[in-house]
Amino acid sequence: MLTPVPPSECARAREAASARLDGELSELELAHLDAHLATCAACSAWAADSAAFSLALRAASLEQPAQPLEFPRRQPAFRRVTAARRAAAVSAAAAALVVAVLSVHVGSNAFTASSSPLTRSQLTLKDRQLRALDAEAAQARSRPRPSLPAGVSPTL
Repeated sequence: MLTPVPPSECARAREAASARLDGELSELELAHLDAHLATCAACSAWAADSAAFSLALRAASLEQPAQPLEFPRRQPAFRRVTAARRAAAVSAAAAALVVAVLSVHVGSNAFTASSSPLTRSQLTLKDRQLRALDAEAAQARSRPRPSLPAGVSPTL
């Protein structure tokens, strides 16, 4: 009576049958494969079909393509920058510039404050100037942007 072959054994046998077509099996592996194929009709049929298909492929003539194949060149990874990354880089640079300017400005004010303190009226004037600048910036942000006429594209 034939004992059923576990599926894992059939999977190994089919891999070995494929390797046999390429001449990659040792004598011991060939003996194990032949023993399995003698007892398993499904694997034996699969091995015969794959051998016939392999022989047909190897016997077929190579065809040249009608047109030469051209593959698009890929940019190196360091050049592939998305718009989001570019915007993030620009905003980070702007933030660094603002921090640098403010640190220089605060540093110079600290130096002058220690040598000649500002009077109350001078501080009030600076506060009013800063509030005026903030108000102008808020108005500029709230104004609608002008739209371009139809058919005109923005150019940078």
